[in-house]
Amino acid sequence: MSRSQRKGLVASQETAAPNIGNAINYYDRLFANRINAGTRVEDAIKEVADAYLDGRPALQGKVKTTSKDRNRLFWVSHPLATCQSEDWRSEPMVLALARYLAQESFAIDGLMVRVAQAAPDVLVRATRYSGLVRHPHSPRRRELQQAASASEEVAELCRVLDIFEQAHRERVAAVDSCKESLAALSAFDLLMYASLYAFEHLVPRDFQGVALDQDGHSTLQLAWDVIGGLLAWKLAKAEEGTLRLTEDDIGLSISRHLRPLLFDGQGKGAPEAIANLHRFNELMAAQIELHEFEARSTDAFSYDDDIRFVRQGQGLEIVEVDAEARASWHRDGLKLKRLHGYWLHRAFATFLASDVASVPMGRPENQDANRLAWIRALHAGLQLKEVYGVGDEVVADSGETVDLFRALASLNLMSAHFLRDFLAAFTVFNSMSEHWLAALGRLALDGLTQGNQNRLPLTWSSREAKIMNISGWTVTADQPQGSPRMAAAILDFWTYDLVAESKRLRRAEPG
Repeated sequence: MSRSQRKGLVASQETAAPNIGNAINYYDRLFANRINAGTRVEDAIKEVADAYLDGRPALQGKVKTTSKDRNRLFWVSHPLATCQSEDWRSEPMVLALARYLAQESFAIDGLMVRVAQAAPDVLVRATRYSGLVRHPHSPRRRELQQAASASEEVAELCRVLDIFEQAHRERVAAVDSCKESLAALSAFDLLMYASLYAFEHLVPRDFQGVALDQDGHSTLQLAWDVIGGLLAWKLAKAEEGTLRLTEDDIGLSISRHLRPLLFDGQGKGAPEAIANLHRFNELMAAQIELHEFEARSTDAFSYDDDIRFVRQGQGLEIVEVDAEARASWHRDGLKLKRLHGYWLHRAFATFLASDVASVPMGRPENQDANRLAWIRALHAGLQLKEVYGVGDEVVADSGETVDLFRALASLNLMSAHFLRDFLAAFTVFNSMSEHWLAALGRLALDGLTQGNQNRLPLTWSSREAKIMNISGWTVTADQPQGSPRMAAAILDFWTYDLVAESKRLRRAEPG
């Protein structure tokens, strides 16, 4: 179609702007205004698509426009009827099409076939950007399958998506099977096995630079993320009564799941605890595999333009299409890593320039750890203030105001205590023991003999005891003995309420 023919088509359509409800289509009016102002058709279409992507119109008269209404207004507007292949290839239209593919609330008959005929490469790009690869049951997948008859390029895309779907389904099934084997455990029980997993697989990596697990491609951060996700899974199904624990409840759970492993010859007489530990390890491996598949495969398919997934029989191979862009991506990653060093250097300089640097911090044997905790609090505080605009004070859920630096310092001092008295001590016992569970047992017994301290892999104490411990870290010139009120506010600020979180998850509320 020539430019003059397109202008004639636009002119003939301006008098037939469709209504949705009683509202004249905003996008038709915007398009007509741009054409009347002398804007080229292709540029006017881009402006309309930009308006849609920006969330305009926010209102229709005095009524707020819903996302569903905005989508329908855009996709039935006349500018879309004038789109030719070069119009679909503009970045705003590719992203608009990706947004259509990402939603499931409405459909436009024939849209996929039309784009597949005019610009199949655009439909492939939009499909990738939409994340449709992770939603095999979306009705948009059926529309895409129908469009495959109009383009071999789209047909090949559908074959690739089918391979992804099969691989994802197998991994989800493995995770679900592992979860089913641990369905009877409470959230507290699950946390106990998670703590054991951490000491077996994660702690040695931090202290010795070597992972004891055989799953070498997993990372520390991914493992912790998976543990958090499994806790959320358990909380979403937990009855409230199982989360309001008494000392007796804790004791019974430990007696059943933890004591046999630590004190009875690594659970030789307690097959249930040993079986649960193996099942938890299997669940972690399956969930890590699923996460890595999504991060390295489906996310890369959706968002990494520097590679392509090419079908080889029933498998996929990654082909690099832009080596320089990939190298640039890696360089950017290195820059990001170096930012940590930048903020740490800033924190050291701030610490050395302060009066605190020359003041004793606790007992002589703890001073180095305390100073490092102080510097790490400065490190985090500088980023929060300068990058994220966080103020000097934050508010806990209780409504109490908390000094940001004191809250950060308290958290880092807690970590320093745990690192010294638990993790470092465990690595010493582990180096002298034949089995990591024996080392954990020695750690717990050592705590009992050295001041009756709880050194089980999963620890707990009362709110009053926590406040008393934190109060020592809130000492100021005005309050030389510390402030229990500030300690309570700091505790509330860092507290993760499992009961409240469980309610939110059961109601499927965002948070």
